[in-house]
Amino acid sequence: MAPAGFGANIPVAAQLLRVPGFSQWFLRAFGDRVIQSSIDQMVAENPAAQQAIRAAYAEQMQYHGYKRALQSTLLHNPLVDLGADYARVGRLGKPAALFWGDHDVIVPFAQHEQVQQRIPHVEFHAVPGAGHTVNYERPDVVNPKLIAFLRRPPGDS
Repeated sequence: MAPAGFGANIPVAAQLLRVPGFSQWFLRAFGDRVIQSSIDQMVAENPAAQQAIRAAYAEQMQYHGYKRALQSTLLHNPLVDLGADYARVGRLGKPAALFWGDHDVIVPFAQHEQVQQRIPHVEFHAVPGAGHTVNYERPDVVNPKLIAFLRRPPGDS
């Protein structure tokens, strides 16, 4: 689902969470607001999806360690230079599916081409009108295709 690896447009506030030392203080002081406001950038113009995702995030933020886990992801997750890793996956020849919202501004939609170049057999699904949270925004499009992919017998294309 819209994987990183060739660059991402991290919101400025989230970029501050990538600064060791400062990020701990920033997360305690502004974490809830930063996380909630980032939803507007992740979700394409879909108010119902924005509201649903806000509710899901609000619930998750109540769990001890959630914000720290998010911070760790931002600090340690490679968001660029993963082309060689994608190429290794491509050489495995295993079934793969790729879903990407055509309005994704966090991990730009155009990057699907780079993933497809490295995993040529990937089953690609552009999801119209969706942003970065494609599976939340358009479950009507994603879920049937994902279920069909997962039910397909191994070796069936």
